[in-house]
Amino acid sequence: MLEQLKSLFDAYTLNARVKPVLIIIFPMFSIILIWFPETRDSYNTVITLIISFGILSLFSNYFATVGRKKEILLFHKMGGNPATTLLRHNDNTIDKLTKNRYHSFLSGRLSTTFPSIEDEKGNSELTDEVYDSAIRYLRNFSRDNVKYPLVFKENMNYGFARNLYSSKLFGVTITIISLILFLFRFYIKYVKVNQFHIIFNDIAILDTLLSLLVVFPMLIIWIFFINIDWVKERAFAYARALLEICEGSES
Repeated sequence: MLEQLKSLFDAYTLNARVKPVLIIIFPMFSIILIWFPETRDSYNTVITLIISFGILSLFSNYFATVGRKKEILLFHKMGGNPATTLLRHNDNTIDKLTKNRYHSFLSGRLSTTFPSIEDEKGNSELTDEVYDSAIRYLRNFSRDNVKYPLVFKENMNYGFARNLYSSKLFGVTITIISLILFLFRFYIKYVKVNQFHIIFNDIAILDTLLSLLVVFPMLIIWIFFINIDWVKERAFAYARALLEICEGSES
């Protein structure tokens, strides 16, 4: 399946858009395959149909669109575009000497004078426009994935985190539905309603353990680990990689 996906999608689309969709639907597919073994023979056919008819592309594009729309809100919570934030004089993430080199490099490339500390204090919106323009320049300048592999890698990591976080409601909902499906199937198959006791055999135990190992960890991951702090970390990692172009290297 992975080879089939690699032949259909470029690296960014596969890692930042398609993989989040696969993670979202993973609990549901897993529960169906475990508790409805008769579907296993048709699994490859279903996957092929989903890919062939563009359903996977449709969902990956939809969730990417959701991610881009929510990016504005995410940046607002982060205090602005991370790369823009790093260029501001009032941010201490990058030391002053390095930041001055970044400003000097970008000032020359954009043929404009970069804002001073006083300019930034006097009109932060206007100075942010200069920084935003510089970031747009760097994004366009670094589109060569072979020349700037770190930027490309961090951009994929950020896109993956952003799209997954933006789809958190879908992921939690599908995981909970999968849990309900598991409980319903468990009740129907192994609980006698009239005597209300559970009948287990080796296969039942295996199916139950597999189901729990799929659903509960995914639910915990969705609730506790896929959060704005994670997205922020990936966003700033991408921003730092982007700005390091100003040094003439990425390391």
